Amino acid sequence: RLPVASATNLADALGELGAAINPEEDVVLLYLTGRTNAAHELAFTMPPLVLDPINPTVLARMLADSGIKWRVIVLSACHAAGFIEPLRDDNSLIIAASGADQSQDCEAGESPSAFGQAFSQALGNTRSLPDAFSAARSAIGAKEGDASGPQMHLGRAMKDKLAALQRRLESQDPARPAVQALLAR
Repeated sequence: RLPVASATNLADALGELGAAINPEEDVVLLYLTGRTNAAHELAFTMPPLVLDPINPTVLARMLADSGIKWRVIVLSACHAAGFIEPLRDDNSLIIAASGADQSQDCEAGESPSAFGQAFSQALGNTRSLPDAFSAARSAIGAKEGDASGPQMHLGRAMKDKLAALQRRLESQDPARPAVQALLAR
């Protein structure tokens, strides 16, 4: 009943989403979590099937082909910062749970990562994705001595776009965090 978590299905989903949105107005948040390796490949597993991994270049191509202009990409995985450079542009916010050469929460059964949990919790308390990143990074740093090295890229145009979105949401309901307001729509 549910689609297989594969590179092909992710590309199809991004393409359908890109066709359905207003590319000049809408901001798409893509949250990826799973196992990656030192080669920065996000693995899809569904035994007995052998599924191709997604590397940063493949993901960048999928996003470009989708027509999604405004992108928030959260990678909650080992070696996640290896995705930042190939994905970075002025219209993107990219949040990586761990450094390119660091593995965080890689033991079997760890899902979602500690960073992912901290980031999700922080989103409930702020209207700002960069502020949620900072809060999660601080929380992880307090627990792990910053061993996981969460990193972020915020493009110049995306910074302005998010600020405008935040102002719009605050004018509608100043007491509700932005993510809750978006989910309620």
